[in-house]
Amino acid sequence: MSESKHTHTAGPWIARYSDRFDNYQIFGAGPTGQRPWICNTKCESVPSQHEANARLIAAAPELLEALKKIADLTARCEHDGGFDREIGPIGCLLGDKCVCIGLHPIARAAISKASPTQTEEG
Repeated sequence: MSESKHTHTAGPWIARYSDRFDNYQIFGAGPTGQRPWICNTKCESVPSQHEANARLIAAAPELLEALKKIADLTARCEHDGGFDREIGPIGCLLGDKCVCIGLHPIARAAISKASPTQTEEG
């Protein structure tokens, strides 16, 4: 068994409608004609959600980066059990109303869901 680290295709991703295939195609960053293909998506059961789903998929790399920044920032909040050993507690004047209490675990859970952690057999 070998451990394999996978990363997603670099963002930004682009959602484009294809008249030919009547679906949305998601492509990675790059010059036209050289963009890596990510996936096709079509919502047959709820056509009104077709474009919204494609745009959400295309936003995935930016959303993941935003969550990582949120997790990093909220990890240092003393109200969330975070503590920066170099600087000491990062004081929050909001006390128990501090938003970090809820944001950090939500951000970490979403990042974990998007991050490969499984080992694969070769």
